[in-house]
Amino acid sequence: MLENITKSNVVTVVGIGVAAAVLSELLPNTRPLIKSAIQLGLDLLTESEAEAEADLIRSLVTATMRGIRDDLSDSASEAESRKAVRHRIDHFKHRARVHARRWGGDQHDQRRRYTRHLARLESALASEKSEIEPSDRRVLDYAFEALSAEA
Repeated sequence: MLENITKSNVVTVVGIGVAAAVLSELLPNTRPLIKSAIQLGLDLLTESEAEAEADLIRSLVTATMRGIRDDLSDSASEAESRKAVRHRIDHFKHRARVHARRWGGDQHDQRRRYTRHLARLESALASEKSEIEPSDRRVLDYAFEALSAEA
């Protein structure tokens, strides 16, 4: 039953809410217990959503960074590398917007989630920049520019 609640099944959540309301009316002494159980359920739901979103962002950043590393090692010229990295960044931003729209409640929340995606990729790019050859650092500087540009 707990698995059904964490999947955000609306019918299940509403059913449990109605059952809790009826039970609290029939047995007034159970109100504090029911309130605590509902709060615990909401906390678990919020925590599981945050963990799922973090995993999703992590997998998107990992895939993007793997692609950028491949692009840097495969491309013959800096211009080709820049073009490939720009494509990766644009794809990342598109996926980040889709995820933010899907997970965000309102526009403010969507923007906050999208910004969180960008910050994670920016952090990964910064780590990568310190580990690569100086000749590829210019391409990663371009990746930072592409990431900060709104499209």
